[in-house]
Amino acid sequence: MTSPAERPDAASEQDNVKPMNGRVDAVDMGTIFGWAFDPMAPDQRLSIRVLLDGKVIAEAVADRNRPDLRRNGIGDGKHAFEIALPDPLHSRANDVVVMARNGSGSEQALRVPQPNEQAAEALIAAPLAKVLDKLDVLMASQRQLQVSQRSLQRAPEIDGDRSETTGLTEIGNAVENLKVEVSQRLNDLDVHLMRLDGVVAGMEKNLNTLKKRASAEFKPMLLLLFVLVGFAAGAGLALIARI
Repeated sequence: MTSPAERPDAASEQDNVKPMNGRVDAVDMGTIFGWAFDPMAPDQRLSIRVLLDGKVIAEAVADRNRPDLRRNGIGDGKHAFEIALPDPLHSRANDVVVMARNGSGSEQALRVPQPNEQAAEALIAAPLAKVLDKLDVLMASQRQLQVSQRSLQRAPEIDGDRSETTGLTEIGNAVENLKVEVSQRLNDLDVHLMRLDGVVAGMEKNLNTLKKRASAEFKPMLLLLFVLVGFAAGAGLALIARI
């Protein structure tokens, strides 16, 4: 029997346990897409079970790589899953329950978005992903530029003979080339941001139609989408300001 002195410690450990994170991103053509992550065991790949009417109809492991997960601090990014449902059950894909299970056997239900939420997310996901990918490439180029600049700053500390002068010239040329490349990346990013603005403008034009079709719970989803657009634009501007 556990002594009373041990119970506060056990309760404290239980309070410190973080719940598993994850969600179902979409259900499309009989396939369930999503991710699951245990912050208490970030290197662990969670097991995913799909239930319908209380019975397990499909299983998988959340071990697929998704760059957007790594970008958002979800471990190493290899925590996504894709589960194909049996053909006869495609028509009931929106009735399933998706559970994530960790190594200790604990389970947690993952939220399955409603069809109208999935439609709204799909509308913005593709252009937003392109912008974020461009930001990743731009940040990598910026880091490379910073490394070259530091090399250029250290070069005068080395003996100033002819061979070092030649090396210094090469480094200077490399830095200039990187500056040109970063400038081109910024131009590409501007183009994608303009396209994203066009998508948002199209959403605004159809907003009245969407309001008529959407339920009250769909309105917060639209607000979330505009917040994501603002985040992407803000990240781009912040990166431009740093260069």
